[in-house]
Amino acid sequence: MSVVVPLYNHVRYIECCLDSIRNCGYRPLEVLVLDDGSTDNSFEVAQAWAGRCVEQGMKFHVARQTNQGLPKTLNRLVARAAGQFILIIASDDYLLPGGVDLRVGALLAHPSWLAVFADAIVVDEAGRKIHESALRDLLRSDKRALANPRTIAMELILRWGVPGGTLLVRRSAYDPVVGVGPYDESLPFEDRDFHLKALARRGVGFIDSTVSAYRLHGENFSRLKDPQALGPFYYGLYRCEITNARRHRGMARLALWLSAQRALDAARRCRGDRGLSPVLRIVLGKALSLLYWVHRLWGWIRRG
Repeated sequence: MSVVVPLYNHVRYIECCLDSIRNCGYRPLEVLVLDDGSTDNSFEVAQAWAGRCVEQGMKFHVARQTNQGLPKTLNRLVARAAGQFILIIASDDYLLPGGVDLRVGALLAHPSWLAVFADAIVVDEAGRKIHESALRDLLRSDKRALANPRTIAMELILRWGVPGGTLLVRRSAYDPVVGVGPYDESLPFEDRDFHLKALARRGVGFIDSTVSAYRLHGENFSRLKDPQALGPFYYGLYRCEITNARRHRGMARLALWLSAQRALDAARRCRGDRGLSPVLRIVLGKALSLLYWVHRLWGWIRRG
């Protein structure tokens, strides 16, 4: 089992993250930390922590690189990981005891799953709990729809939400033949594209357990307030949605196509180009909302 930690400017949180990995209760454990060009002393703190932690059943490796972005960093970490299962956790989040065993058990019980995720608590900068459930209280997800293999894809497409520190992936998922391949390094994000590919193969599962703590702080949202970052982000989202629409069918394909048009409109407006008219923008939003409620109604009927 490998835990991979992409690290970037989280000197305040990295020791808490690493402490939680050590205390997660799962052995044997390989921990790989890769600092992606931090401008603070995150790397030195992580390296010092690893030097102090000499424990049977645990192996640590801490390295650094010039800034490459998250997809490239994760691909490098995954390539180094030796475990059958790979747990991904950001350096500002932390694990809760027992959560690793639950997810490993879920993957062992469901051989067709390439990955499994769960729920998290939400904490602030100081570690104070804000929400009991990241999915319910922060992301407004329907956990019953996530737990249903017939509705999980539409729930994630229309109400995206995989809380930090909750994802556990089979190593084979990164194989382009038997899995979905590595993260797309041309995109400004990694998670949604990976999940959409896996969902198209019915390869994502959910367990309703709280396994980690997702930390909210100012840096979470700083990038989304930067106009220079928003344009490339939305254009990357457009390419992600339109490419993955071809992998899905029915309502899922339609939902991704509509989402792609909304992302393209946002990208054009960020560049100062002319986007959709206000009326068409409203119609597009209403169409996506309608699709979501049709999906919810279908889920209720199937459960009934």
